[in-house]
Amino acid sequence: IFKTLTELLDFLKRHQSKLLYDYSDFLYYVDPNYFWKLIETNPNTKHADYAGYLASEVLPSPECKNDLGCELENLRKTKMRYIYQFPNGNYANLYFKEIITKLKKITKDPDSIACYQPLSQLIRSEITLLRKYAEEFTVRHRKEIIPYISILQKECIK
Repeated sequence: IFKTLTELLDFLKRHQSKLLYDYSDFLYYVDPNYFWKLIETNPNTKHADYAGYLASEVLPSPECKNDLGCELENLRKTKMRYIYQFPNGNYANLYFKEIITKLKKITKDPDSIACYQPLSQLIRSEITLLRKYAEEFTVRHRKEIIPYISILQKECIK
């Protein structure tokens, strides 16, 4: 893509505002909002689906360490957002399976879901946002995902 180091450095200089640095992992990555904005301005192009994939994949995976709010936020900001934008996209089924696997793991034993009272605002808002996203999914996806979100609501939002 870049024939010389000079071309790469010129590209990076022109687009430096889209590059972010993760000090904990010492990594540069592209701001995912850059890809989401590309999709918003060009939603029906053949490259929009791939831009959605890139937006879902560019964020460094946070070390949630069983932090429920962190895990739900990561799901929503990446895979669920992709499915919301591209319900029939190339990666929708793959991401949906990953979401279901994660939610099954979280809700496997409802009594051990890590939502201690008083419930943090992050967990409360993430469960609410997950529900809103899921309600916009296709009927088949809704039927599969809503029961897991309902378990989270029942156990956490009392």
